[in-house]
Amino acid sequence: MAMHAADLSVSSSIKRSAANMAG
Repeated sequence: MAMHAADLSVSSSIKRSAANMAG
């Protein structure tokens, strides 16, 4: 469960970074 939560956090961070670059 903890690993899954961390995975989601990382995924969210990556998405935000990608959005920043695109913007």
